[in-house]
Amino acid sequence: LAGGSAEALFGKANALQRMGMTVEAARAYAAAMAVDPKFPDFSEETLCFLGENLRVSGLVSRAKELLLKVTGPEYKDYAAFGLGEIAVEESKPDEAIRLFTSLASSKDRKLSRVAMLRASDVEAAAGKAGEAAARLDRIVDRYPFTPEYDQAVLRLARMRSAAGDPAAALSLLSRLVLRP
Repeated sequence: LAGGSAEALFGKANALQRMGMTVEAARAYAAAMAVDPKFPDFSEETLCFLGENLRVSGLVSRAKELLLKVTGPEYKDYAAFGLGEIAVEESKPDEAIRLFTSLASSKDRKLSRVAMLRASDVEAAAGKAGEAAARLDRIVDRYPFTPEYDQAVLRLARMRSAAGDPAAALSLLSRLVLRP
């Protein structure tokens, strides 16, 4: 690949976005679009990561357009997660929960766990504490020794404490402190 080709430039931009370097990725996408503005239409990877870059950058409507075009098996779960985040931003909790829940069977297990956490956050914010707690309990039961386990335990402990059950909250927190 020539360093100035559209494929190379979009590849660099996608890599930067995957690393969470949103500002640098945005600059790289702008340079790549100057070379070939139609390239994203032929690359689901680019549609997905450019869409995510736009979402994080606050260009939600354009991000949604791009993410909705991603239908192939390799990137559709990542696009669904981004669309779930957009639904949260648009105050559409039922849509967000549906999208996050659809990722429970994702091949990317980390994405699946993070989506479960996000679904529980949206449920809790929508006043569905029981559903949120049940989802967090599933994370705690199924995924020990992951960062999402730790986050689920902390969220459950806060929920139990807020519900007036400090003993249950302490019991949950002791799992983090006393684990091997």
